[in-house]
Amino acid sequence: MSRVCAELDELVAAWRDRPLDAGAYAFVWVDALAVRVREHGRVQSVCALVATGVNADGHREILGLDVGSAESGASWTAFLRGLVARGLHGVKLVSPTPTKASSRPWPQCWTVPAGSGAAPTSCATCS
Repeated sequence: MSRVCAELDELVAAWRDRPLDAGAYAFVWVDALAVRVREHGRVQSVCALVATGVNADGHREILGLDVGSAESGASWTAFLRGLVARGLHGVKLVSPTPTKASSRPWPQCWTVPAGSGAAPTSCATCS
């Protein structure tokens, strides 16, 4: 069983670390899902962060998935920096999935006003 898990871990790591060099992703949706997991014999809450983008061909693609200890500014910043480091570029609009929570902890660079022309990766936080 551990051999199968090790092979799956390799495949998942290759997918998670793949370069995002297929072109610009003009539209990106981000969301988080709070889940409870068992680690080291105890159950705790974690947050799964997900980014989906539209590629140059107009198809949706999951760009990244990561697990953070909470949906915090630090978790989002690390996740978004990782996407940029893997080659995410050409983003014109970043949209959180609509929820009742209006005060999401977005890094400042990902809350640019619509139509401002500012790139969401233009601040020192994600560069």
